[in-house]
Amino acid sequence: MPAALLNAGTVGHSSRQIAEIAQGIGGETVAAASNDGITVVANALARQAPTKGQLLADVARRPSFPDSEVQLGGGRSACQHARRRAR
Repeated sequence: MPAALLNAGTVGHSSRQIAEIAQGIGGETVAAASNDGITVVANALARQAPTKGQLLADVARRPSFPDSEVQLGGGRSACQHARRRAR
């Protein structure tokens, strides 16, 4: 669950802003979890590498796990746990 929420918002960007920035540079950001860890990937046009790197760093290092993006139930406790670990 927390991996899916990485694109849901950061300290500096909402989920919509993340999507708009990624689309504006011809790419996307994707986060996925496996038994071994979490993978965060960004792709974009080569000339947009600096912006892509900044967006990837923001998503990976400063997730906000906003309540508005979290579904009620089991996701809420997973989100709260992820917030504590991110601090």
